[in-house]
Amino acid sequence: GKVVSVVDNYRAADAQYFQRLWPVYEIFVASQQGITITLALMEEACDELQNERLGQLRNAIDVDVMQASASVQADVVAIRSQIAAGQGGANRVNQVVRDLFFEMLQKLFQQFLRA
Repeated sequence: GKVVSVVDNYRAADAQYFQRLWPVYEIFVASQQGITITLALMEEACDELQNERLGQLRNAIDVDVMQASASVQADVVAIRSQIAAGQGGANRVNQVVRDLFFEMLQKLFQQFLRA
């Protein structure tokens, strides 16, 4: 079987679902029985999470290689020239760095939540 539980708040301590004993115990028992459990966030709570928190995180991983500097101007010119000549240009460089930064944050986030 499968269980889908709809949660009204992205803060577990504030979610009505987790303030009630029966629902918490039911998903625990279901997990012990090997039943697939999916938690779904209500649309309003999802919007709030995206607007309040995830938007800040998205801005935190914004990278623009063309705004980066070097102490030697000749290096700036040479590196920017290589970037421009490469496949995908600055967008590709930015995406690779953004993806790596995202992976780092994801690992830190998981470690933090599991601590």
